[in-house]
Amino acid sequence: MHDSGISTPLQSTGGEDDDPELAKKMRLYPQDFLLVKPQIGTFGFAWARGVVSPFVSSKRDKMDNIFAVIGSLLTGSAVVMDVGCGDGAFLLEAARFGCQCYGLEIDAVLAELAREKAKEQKKSNLVQIFEGDLFDVLSDLNAEEEGGFAERKEEGSGRDSHALVAAAVKASTVFYFYLLPAVLDKLTPWLFSRLERARPGHLTYIFNTWAPASAELETRFLAPPYDRAEQSKRGFFLFQS
Repeated sequence: MHDSGISTPLQSTGGEDDDPELAKKMRLYPQDFLLVKPQIGTFGFAWARGVVSPFVSSKRDKMDNIFAVIGSLLTGSAVVMDVGCGDGAFLLEAARFGCQCYGLEIDAVLAELAREKAKEQKKSNLVQIFEGDLFDVLSDLNAEEEGGFAERKEEGSGRDSHALVAAAVKASTVFYFYLLPAVLDKLTPWLFSRLERARPGHLTYIFNTWAPASAELETRFLAPPYDRAEQSKRGFFLFQS
């Protein structure tokens, strides 16, 4: 999840009032919800009155459970994309399987931290981190489909070329999301459209803790066990084309 690098103790900001599930998790696990003041919005969306998604690194036991389920998918031909990759913990674990891994992170400090960790673990050949905003990239992908894609890079921003990131998004076959529900809701139309166009079994989405609240997605693409409650018990959700 995203972080600006400036943490403050948890305080109510009103955003949890609209999401009972989020409010419950904040009460039960307050240490996991350090609110952060953003330098810029997360994926074009400022959550809860200007506070972005907190940075919570994926827990070791949760990652072990996820990779126990998806390990067979991570062959040499698989391409993994972590949207909002934070410190890169998930990608570094996925790289152990020998597959190409991409991370997209809007915060420059976290993006650089993820690159440094990949270098330290000698996985830079498999793990590539982009600094950028997914919603900007999706806008370009939509424009490309309409025949008008133009490569650009914001002057002085340090962000990676939209065309470069878009190519990585298009190539990816396994997507990992650890984002708050409000951000996932904004992504849902794109998530659904991509699953609809993918070959059966070719595209996998992994959602840590929260999945999009979409009955159509759940009915058509929820992977075994085909029950949202059962998937919620294990702490992550799997959708597959």
